[in-house]
Amino acid sequence: FGDDAGLPVLLLAMASIPLIHQRYASYSIPKEYAVRHSEWIGGAVKIYQAAHDGKPGFTSSQIFWLSLGAAGKITRVGRFEFGIDDFSDWWMPAIYINNTTGEHIVFARDGWKFNAVGDRLPNEATEGIVFTTTLVETEDTVTGFVFNTTDSTISKATVTIKKNEFTLVAKPGDKVLGLHIPGGRPMDFEEAKRTLPIALDFFKKYRGVDAKLITCESWILNDQWLDRLSPESNLVKFMKYGNLFKYPVFNTQEGIFFVFGHDKIDPSTHKADNKLQQEMINMLNDGIPVKAGGIYFTRDMIS
Repeated sequence: FGDDAGLPVLLLAMASIPLIHQRYASYSIPKEYAVRHSEWIGGAVKIYQAAHDGKPGFTSSQIFWLSLGAAGKITRVGRFEFGIDDFSDWWMPAIYINNTTGEHIVFARDGWKFNAVGDRLPNEATEGIVFTTTLVETEDTVTGFVFNTTDSTISKATVTIKKNEFTLVAKPGDKVLGLHIPGGRPMDFEEAKRTLPIALDFFKKYRGVDAKLITCESWILNDQWLDRLSPESNLVKFMKYGNLFKYPVFNTQEGIFFVFGHDKIDPSTHKADNKLQQEMINMLNDGIPVKAGGIYFTRDMIS
């Protein structure tokens, strides 16, 4: 197909629209939500065009997200897409809320591995490990290493809380909303902020799920953006609105496709069109991992 190689995939993407509408209708979800979900295709086309000299098309790997919509596994609400997930202690920390003050204490799980710069390593890592966290629970207390949720750094010493003063937010198997950030257009912070409580109420009404919290792991949540981007940027505002924690570093070039439209770039020659692109290029040139991070929101944080 030459320059038109992306068009057959775009046609396949467009063919998903009636399937998505049918799925939303099966849950008695108003049609405007299905329309908003389908509009994401336009955003994905923009990402494709940015990487292909303005030529229209669609990247085949993005069909996956449309298939989730057609299967009812993700639903568009406001700025984001959400799926119904089981809370997992594999990547989510242990979150406790003080019964009196509302303070959140966020423990790393037992056996989580961290390197010299404080990044979390995969559980199966055998190299670069500087320390491994412990989490000890007794009848009356919980003791472990905690995250500073403003920047996701992990404490150097353990913290102990009394169980009768705190409530555990979620345990494995509890239902949570997994948040996905569709690309293709800016993430306006005010729109993002409004979306979160609406999503909790939406899923309770249309899917019968009273989610314990909203969770997300993404390259967008890389804690390095806090220092590299303006505090007034939508991305930084969103990160500061939630509670941050470390996600394992599986990939040191996270998010390149969504920022540049290509899975790989040559940072020594690639030009930047905005601050985010420039910072990502700088990190790649300096050998700094471009990683993912984690965030969560409980209802008390966003009400």
